[in-house]
Amino acid sequence: YPLRGHFTFGASIDFPWWQDYWHQKYFQIRNYQLEARYYLKATDESWANGVYDAYRAHEANGANGQRHKPAFSGWYAQAYIHGGLFNICFDADRGWEGEGIGAGVRLGYVLPISRNGHWRLEFGVQFGFFRCKYDPYQFECPVDPTEQDHLYYYKWKLDADLFQKRQYRYNWFGPTRIGVNLSYDLLYRPIKDKKRGASLKNWELNR
Repeated sequence: YPLRGHFTFGASIDFPWWQDYWHQKYFQIRNYQLEARYYLKATDESWANGVYDAYRAHEANGANGQRHKPAFSGWYAQAYIHGGLFNICFDADRGWEGEGIGAGVRLGYVLPISRNGHWRLEFGVQFGFFRCKYDPYQFECPVDPTEQDHLYYYKWKLDADLFQKRQYRYNWFGPTRIGVNLSYDLLYRPIKDKKRGASLKNWELNR
């Protein structure tokens, strides 16, 4: 993400792929999301210029006693778009599979929990619109329940030639994600003391 300013950009992938075939239980989701965040408080310029090390905050700012917060923390607002597929089944008679797309906004707060700013807690609530196409299915044949072939069938009892996949639609507007995340910042800022660490910016110029 950028090293200064209010905005960051990111992507996420969710892929819980749990299944219990013998009890007809499935929770299989693949969700892909793109997002842009706006932090209410801009990144501190000392972080952006690569001259601040949180371990030495008191030493670096001893003259005026000021401390600088880690980059991109505090309150933020986010816009997102996402899409994916799902297969959810509670028992032999209640299963659904399909695909969907959506978009919305997220409000959250990022709280650094380590002295150097690497570790963070993030709290967020996401609201938006989600539209999907799906088909219900069940375990064993819906036309002839006595036929025990241990297979899954779409819930369709009319002429098989008339069947078309994804005949059902579902629209949702409301909360789409509520979460508390523990994260580790891999793109940590260069430290001030060049004798104790290397500057990423200088390394790129030399390279």
